[in-house]
Amino acid sequence: MAKDLILTIDDDSDFNKLLELKLKKHNFDVITTTDANDFLRKLHHRTPSLCIIDLNLAEAFGAGFQIIQAIRNSAKKHIPLFVLSYRSDKKDIARAIQLGANDYLHKPLDELVLLDKINQYLDVNEPYSPLPFFEITQAKRKSVIKFNHRVVAISEFGITIEGPCLIARGTLIKLKSRVISDILKSPDQILRLSVSDTWMESERNLYRAFLEFNPDNQELLSTVRTWLLANSNS
Repeated sequence: MAKDLILTIDDDSDFNKLLELKLKKHNFDVITTTDANDFLRKLHHRTPSLCIIDLNLAEAFGAGFQIIQAIRNSAKKHIPLFVLSYRSDKKDIARAIQLGANDYLHKPLDELVLLDKINQYLDVNEPYSPLPFFEITQAKRKSVIKFNHRVVAISEFGITIEGPCLIARGTLIKLKSRVISDILKSPDQILRLSVSDTWMESERNLYRAFLEFNPDNQELLSTVRTWLLANSNS
């Protein structure tokens, strides 16, 4: 059975070696490139299963945007395209998606997240068809997204939740559950916490997120410690 080929571009040769090592470990064929012309030549001669593109290249700051646009305007526009970049500005993410990137991942390399994303796209046999993209203005206005996760662990440092959605680091979560009500002695209490880490439980195809307590909120920390001690034997 032929291996899936992944074509990458990053002007950091050390990062290319790391990425190649990680992907080959999972039985992918990998071709790495460091400049846009070489990348496009290789793309012309072979059709990869997926491309991984850095945005900032030696040729020009943000040259990866032009590469995405060029591929989407070519005969190989069906190829899934991932951005893997240190750039984390919301405008950069929005622009990459608008131009046709399928996903946007941040450096440093998170091997498990990258592998999960790749497998999701390579398991889909239908050709790529861009979904409608609507950019939400950054103006201040109320916006609420509700989803169901369950609390799976509590420590003096934070709360771990689990569910079907991958939640990005830095996301502010308004958490409401029976255990939170029990800790805070209030049935309607909502706890506001930020996501400091997120990962996948691959065996069960679920995602976990760690919501860190604010270390300056001594009242909350004391309340949590009291609850943990009271329930340590339960």
